[in-house]
Amino acid sequence: IKECDWSSDVCSSDLANKVFIFEMPYYEKGNLKNYANQIELSEEKIISFMKDIAHALDEMHSKNICHLDVKPENFLVDDNENLVLADFGEIKNFNDPISSGGGGDAVYAALEVSEGVDANAKLDIASFGFTMLEVVSNKKLPTASITEFAYIRKDKNYVAKQYFDKIKLSENIKKLILDMIAQNPENRPTIEEILQKLENK
Repeated sequence: IKECDWSSDVCSSDLANKVFIFEMPYYEKGNLKNYANQIELSEEKIISFMKDIAHALDEMHSKNICHLDVKPENFLVDDNENLVLADFGEIKNFNDPISSGGGGDAVYAALEVSEGVDANAKLDIASFGFTMLEVVSNKKLPTASITEFAYIRKDKNYVAKQYFDKIKLSENIKKLILDMIAQNPENRPTIEEILQKLENK
């Protein structure tokens, strides 16, 4: 997130009441979830979208800010088919506490969020991974009330079989997505590592 010029039409604020308003353009192509459901995405386009997401999160993380609501609906598709990150209603500074079950949409959240955790980059990485898992497989992810919710956070073999079995995607990209949703946060790649792997494709 770049610094806002609070005197511009893009950003406005009521500092006394801690109200901030961000005005964004209207994107006719809609969000990533709807867009991906309408067309068959090539691996080239998937990688392009992953780069867009990674760069957006890298910008936020460089300012020690966690988005905490990374999901397909919160990426808008512009006229050039680039992704634009939206919906900053859940953001927190790194190390700010997140109460148990807090943060954004639980469907895309890391498992540790359900237990209460401090905001950190690895939470966004996991949500990035779950976002791509849904996009590339075109399968709706399970809600927190379904047993499969835990399975896809603990068993990589189960994820590979259920979500990657019938799709055309290189093994390197599949592995990268699986690494991003690793149960242990320490095993998830950093944004820098993700970008490096994508740039090499």
